[in-house]
Amino acid sequence: MLRLDPASTASRSSDALVGRVLADRFELQKLAGAGGMGRVYRARDQATGGDVAVKVLPGDGDVARFAREAEVLASLDHAGIVRHVAHGVTPEGWQYLAMEWLDGEDLSRRLDRGGTLRVEETLLLATGVADALSAAHARRIVHRDLKPGNLFLVGGRLEAVKLLDFGIARMLSGGELTVSGAVIGTPQYMAPEQVRGAPVDARADVYGLGAVMFRCLVGRPPFGGAHQVAVLAKIVLESPPRLRDLCPDAPADLEALLERMLSKEPDLRPADALALREELAAIGAPRSGRPLQMRAAVTGRERRVASVVLCARSFEDETTRPETMQSPAEDALVRTIRERGGV
Repeated sequence: MLRLDPASTASRSSDALVGRVLADRFELQKLAGAGGMGRVYRARDQATGGDVAVKVLPGDGDVARFAREAEVLASLDHAGIVRHVAHGVTPEGWQYLAMEWLDGEDLSRRLDRGGTLRVEETLLLATGVADALSAAHARRIVHRDLKPGNLFLVGGRLEAVKLLDFGIARMLSGGELTVSGAVIGTPQYMAPEQVRGAPVDARADVYGLGAVMFRCLVGRPPFGGAHQVAVLAKIVLESPPRLRDLCPDAPADLEALLERMLSKEPDLRPADALALREELAAIGAPRSGRPLQMRAAVTGRERRVASVVLCARSFEDETTRPETMQSPAEDALVRTIRERGGV
């Protein structure tokens, strides 16, 4: 089910479709949410007796986009992708799409509540998403809208992530795995070529997942701004912050992979989700289980000062200054030198 904000529905109890049976099969029991792509109902599937999510698009909605989502979902069969049940058109001309009903929360809500994820958790989540994406990429489908709100955690578990909302996905056939067109997607998670309206392929999804991972680890997407135009300009023109400048505990190989995933040049990223999954599996996460230690980001006008102390072992009987220190940092420095035989 695509989770939508219940607050966006003005009158849930008086919805005219509640109680109706669509396609002689789906009994709409409760309005679960509403948004730009129609309304989502919790329904009973009379063919199986189980619950399903039914998304209904009014006659004045984006019919082409809705039909594309139904077509894409119907072509995919993977445990990490919300399962297609059926789709069709009501007698009134409204399109509907029935999907499996999912209980849990999306990643956006999880992050809003907890702020960040640990390295191990982020890798677990990313591996699951990459596995699901690899099934789509194998069928020449680009999702184009990877973001926390489209990653559903069944039962709240990171290892049970499901990929949602293929409304702007493209099923590509023939030639290169590319498609061009208007700028469409969620700004903070869009690849540079997607921002420019240039042809995109599976590597745009690799970038999107990289931006999601950055958000999980740091607490914000790689690029932010007061306006969407500012965000889009940064994506095209600026380099993303270095991960370990903000998360010192992150492994170096994870930082290197994220740098490639967020590269401006698609050729520098992993070729697709299958290649990415293999690289994720090779990363050794810290075993401490401690949350990452966060540092404030440095803007383009600021500089961070770093000091280096060179210490050589002493082989002579030297006189040293009294070790009456006032600063804990100086105490730590003296201990470090002494441990290495220096004075």
